[in-house]
Amino acid sequence: MISKKGFVIILVIGLIAALILLAWVVIDLGCGESLQTKTRNDLVKAYYVAEAGAERMYAKLKNVSNISTNNPTFLMTVFPQTISSTTMQIGSTTIGSYSATASTTSDPNTFVIVSNGTVNGRTTRLTVKYGYTTSYNNGVPVGCGGNIVMVGHGPSWWPASVSATGPIEAKGTISPSSNSNSVYVQYTGDVTQNKTDLSTPSFWLYNKFDTTGNAPAYSDANNDGRVTVDEVPATPAEQAKFAANDVYPPASGSTLAGDGIINDKDAFFYYYAYYLNNNNRTGSSLGINPGGTNYYDPSSGTKDFGPWTVPAGTSIVFVDGNSRILFSGTNWTTGSADLTIVSMGTTTIVEPINGTDDRLTLISYGDIYTGGEGLFGSVKGDLVMYSSGDVNMVFGGNTQGSTFASQNMNVDTELPFGLFARQIKQGSNNFDWSDPSKIPLGIPPGYRQVVKKFEIKGSGGAGGYKPRWQKR
Repeated sequence: MISKKGFVIILVIGLIAALILLAWVVIDLGCGESLQTKTRNDLVKAYYVAEAGAERMYAKLKNVSNISTNNPTFLMTVFPQTISSTTMQIGSTTIGSYSATASTTSDPNTFVIVSNGTVNGRTTRLTVKYGYTTSYNNGVPVGCGGNIVMVGHGPSWWPASVSATGPIEAKGTISPSSNSNSVYVQYTGDVTQNKTDLSTPSFWLYNKFDTTGNAPAYSDANNDGRVTVDEVPATPAEQAKFAANDVYPPASGSTLAGDGIINDKDAFFYYYAYYLNNNNRTGSSLGINPGGTNYYDPSSGTKDFGPWTVPAGTSIVFVDGNSRILFSGTNWTTGSADLTIVSMGTTTIVEPINGTDDRLTLISYGDIYTGGEGLFGSVKGDLVMYSSGDVNMVFGGNTQGSTFASQNMNVDTELPFGLFARQIKQGSNNFDWSDPSKIPLGIPPGYRQVVKKFEIKGSGGAGGYKPRWQKR
């Protein structure tokens, strides 16, 4: 009897243990399947978050300047491009986050977007590869080696606003740095400030303070941006080398003289008055040496340019002093004009160019001042401006092309109302420097060329390229 009771107890304990084990297995299977479902759902969500990141990068790269259904043409800055970790929300609910990069590949004319989407700590990586064709390179629409300040004025219902087409790049700060900072300043395209790799053009063809290449560079012992004659070894040979590099100001006629100082002004002058005179891209003399027909010395004071003041056939003018571009409602010359004016001093312009097929390039060792072009007649052709100093734009007007200041740039409409709005736009369809013969004559060495106009290949038609999406 006792043995039967013991057997029953053991049987009951065994059944209970079996039930507990079965319940544990059922619960474990349920939890595991629930966890797998949650993981799978998180990864699916992460995929779509990554897809959103890839689309966001694509939109950033497009920076549309001229787009049509059959032939989309985009403006792109240099690779690589990065979007830092960005939260994705639907309404007030946070779904996850994404980060994306875009860079070229080892395959020619291709770039790849890699986007990582993360949801609840689980990440899905998405890769999309595109083909593209480059149309041309040209100068950055707005660039600056220092700081950029853009100011518009009210009233808000018809403001004298400043609008600029990017990329807009500065080695210093840009104010405002985005559209949200001011209702009076609007940007189209990327705005990059504190750009550490942006280098300003240099006119030194050899080592700094060695203008003509006849000796090693002298040392700027005082660190004041120049070398004076008392910093040179007092030997006849070294003194002669110094005198040969000290080319500005020139003596009367074409004999080099100097002022006992070698600085950037000597390099600027030597580049135009001597180097380009005999070593330009066509291999023929530009005729801008002292005494040349298109060389104006300081005795003429400020040189004025206006309608019909540039001799027919002249392509480059050198002014050893200040230049002033007068208001003009008529053509500069007959037919299409492509003119470069180089000034050792400042350049002041009102309405610098008229014809839509014209291009004017202004290069100034000093500052460039613009005023008022646009209130009664906008610039219709392309305008390229480079200043070793500052660029100052006041009042309203429209310009298209490329503007670069080695120092600072200030754009201020100064007066209210829309009539005085200022627009700084990219060059026209003729603004194409892929052909070396189309590069503006006399453009500074190292002039920043960071803009690429290219077409992303589509999935259909001849030469089409279907994007390849990959998930990992």
